[in-house]
Amino acid sequence: MLTGGSKYVWCRRGFLLAYSLLLTFGMTWPQWSPWWYHHHEREAYITRFDALIVGLSEQHWHPRWIPDLAAGHGYPLFNYYTPGFSYLALPFAPLGELAAVKILLVLSTLMMFFAAYALGKSQSNWRGGLLMATLCITAPYMMYNLHIRGDLSEYVAFAFAILALHLMLRAMKRPTAAGPWLAFAAVYSTIVCIHTLSGLMYTVLFGSFALLLAYHRRWKPRDYARLAMAFGIGLVLSTWYWLPALGEKSLVSTERMLEGFVNIEKRMGYFPVNYTWLSVRLPVLGAILTGVLVAVSFSIATSARRKFIVTVCVVYAVIGTVLMYDFALPFWTNVPFGRYFQFSWRTIAPTTLFIALGAAAVLRRRESRWISAGVLALSGAIACASVIWLANALSDLAWKHVTEDEISVEGRFNEWDTVGGVDEYLPATAVREKVELPPRPLVTAGEGATVSQATRDSLTITAQVDSPQGTNAIIRQWDFPGWEVAVDGAPAAHGMDDAGRILVAVPPGKHDLRAELHRTPIEVAAEVISGIAWALLTVAAIVLRVRKKHPAKLAS
Repeated sequence: MLTGGSKYVWCRRGFLLAYSLLLTFGMTWPQWSPWWYHHHEREAYITRFDALIVGLSEQHWHPRWIPDLAAGHGYPLFNYYTPGFSYLALPFAPLGELAAVKILLVLSTLMMFFAAYALGKSQSNWRGGLLMATLCITAPYMMYNLHIRGDLSEYVAFAFAILALHLMLRAMKRPTAAGPWLAFAAVYSTIVCIHTLSGLMYTVLFGSFALLLAYHRRWKPRDYARLAMAFGIGLVLSTWYWLPALGEKSLVSTERMLEGFVNIEKRMGYFPVNYTWLSVRLPVLGAILTGVLVAVSFSIATSARRKFIVTVCVVYAVIGTVLMYDFALPFWTNVPFGRYFQFSWRTIAPTTLFIALGAAAVLRRRESRWISAGVLALSGAIACASVIWLANALSDLAWKHVTEDEISVEGRFNEWDTVGGVDEYLPATAVREKVELPPRPLVTAGEGATVSQATRDSLTITAQVDSPQGTNAIIRQWDFPGWEVAVDGAPAAHGMDDAGRILVAVPPGKHDLRAELHRTPIEVAAEVISGIAWALLTVAAIVLRVRKKHPAKLAS
């Protein structure tokens, strides 16, 4: 029989579940339709997901090179572009690429709610957790990323960042316990693989936040070592992605990320209450909500029980806001990798996180029916206003039915496409202007020579070249480190033509030509390191689980 206290707990849990489901649906309702709609990224995420599926089916391992992109010349997409988003959608692939991406976004939103709720509750109470979850999900920048800008990787990374911060603060309460540190390391490594810039940003913010909190709690040196080890384990777990991307950065055209539209000098000065195109519809709503939130946070920060947490959150929020303005440009242009952020308003995501955390922490001060009712009313009002705001802002969406050819890699073979971006991962030696459309045959040879039986199987290209006087054969793939060419089974030297494609000299007569792309040493090393790290993490998790359930058995 349920007592009064247990009835209250179950009622609260039922309310939270219903509230989370309704709010998630309200914020993601366009994802529940069978259609797609136009935003900045268009169908790029769906096509990248399709590229991963095709690459895994052909290569049976992480596909770093996608041979059908760039008009059939190949593109090192997943050697540089974060593949974490596509891997998270992989379990839902049997339902179709479009459905898988939408399911991931809906589940990420639901995870964002419960992660923010758990974080807010840990620093306050369940009402503080409810307020923080509401503020994080309904933040205009989150709606902007999901529905207008279409930076879905940054949106999902934000959900994992909330979970990582919760796990880090939980581990810092008991720094000698290994379990929470390992859980934090695993989630932190996932952020790095989902969105590179978010991973870099949250590394700095969470690391400095942890150091400030550790100093405030007068940690011992060995506790600082555990903190550093947790971040280090996270980086080792994600080595398979970031080490080749960083170590082979000079092989591609990353300087394109610093030019034109994405030049950060042109992307400064966004005012925080008008940072989304959604504000065009109801601009005063964002100003009112932001103003009330900041006023409440500052007014009671000094009287809150968790004064240190609130103060740090306010400072971080102010810094994140300041970095959006023109006078912060020297910071972005001089700090390492600063200009690769491209848009100064990326800081709005962590600013939102710390404002929401600070707002939850100030509720720790006192418990009363009036405060409880006020917090619940405020959360509900923000949720309802945000759902109405979103529906009004997206009332004129350009809906479309996405066809298989529009999202598949093979369907884009006859056009120039690198699936979003500004061709920043094009090999540095490639010359796009010399690419013919529609693409030339897979293997071509000089005058008087004939090419037959030209085929491509995954990353292996074979052909027969017959030339009475010898010829130069051109293989329609960019010459990139890892390509090995053989003529009649014997290794052959190769170069590149004026466009950057593979060029190999074939002697007179009829010969079998074979080109195969292998992993570079740095790619192999990165995958081995991460594989060993994940295996050790799995073993450690099992041991900790057994030790918790059967401490006497493990000791014996």
